[in-house]
Amino acid sequence: MVDHAQASAHWDGIYSRPVEELPWYSPQADPELLVTLGALLPPPARLLDIGCGPGTTAADMGARGYDVLGVDISPKAIAAATAHHGLAPRVRFCTADILLDDIPGAPFDGAIDRGAFGTLPPQARVAYVTRVAALLPRGAPLLLKVFSVDEPGEWGPHRFSPQQVRALFAGPFTVERIDDTVMPSTLDHDPRTLFVTLRRA
Repeated sequence: MVDHAQASAHWDGIYSRPVEELPWYSPQADPELLVTLGALLPPPARLLDIGCGPGTTAADMGARGYDVLGVDISPKAIAAATAHHGLAPRVRFCTADILLDDIPGAPFDGAIDRGAFGTLPPQARVAYVTRVAALLPRGAPLLLKVFSVDEPGEWGPHRFSPQQVRALFAGPFTVERIDDTVMPSTLDHDPRTLFVTLRRA
């Protein structure tokens, strides 16, 4: 299992930089997230943003009428999110390890994860699936974004194939669709990703 203190310290180190310099920073929610969420779960729904980082996605969702809780293992990430978006309507942030901690406000109507799952070590993936499933009622959507095996290089999160994603989430979730897309970023190119639409089984 992941060492909580070690993981928290690791991400605190990363979030010591200005959030606008982080590779995965985007000032608003990704377009496919907005389209899919709007179709499956229109506001005012209660959303969990897993690994919310600097809080831009959560704040965008809140501005669109969703009631959002953003959680991250890094206290510095939550401090940055609160500083930037603490007054955003219908948005709250809290420091929490999705693998270990109680998440206030559960169950949620849906959940989003823009890259957090891919940063977990392999031995934590099953626990993640189990924990997130416990926070959602049957039929609730989980919208997940992970690096694709089509993204060249080895830097950054783990690269997944569609087959790997289906196998990891089978049982607690039903995979409705997997789309090839990109992760808006501050890099010289936007990494290739898979955008996965799942339902709590």
